[in-house]
Amino acid sequence: MKSGFNKSNCIVIGNGFDIDKYSYSHQYRTKYRSMFNISSDDIAVFSVGRFVPAKDHKTFIQTICRARDKNPKIKGVLIGRDIFLDIFELTSEQKKGFVVLGERKR
Repeated sequence: MKSGFNKSNCIVIGNGFDIDKYSYSHQYRTKYRSMFNISSDDIAVFSVGRFVPAKDHKTFIQTICRARDKNPKIKGVLIGRDIFLDIFELTSEQKKGFVVLGERKR
């Protein structure tokens, strides 16, 4: 073994979720975009996590607002417990750029 770690003594845990389970599906894409009022040509950008300072939703929201100034097809999708846009100082036009789904059951 050279300096570093020994591959025979480790395993890789791939980011905590099964990527095969969440592979692309045109059927689900169409279903969920329709359900959440996201058009087929919108660019959906997700933030998933409960509303706590460590998740930094403020930066995500500011970034989506700035990106939408250049491309109004961008939509911020917030999934997680206790997320409310009303605590941020957003105009009604800015709020249109977000979909808040709240906590989702698996």
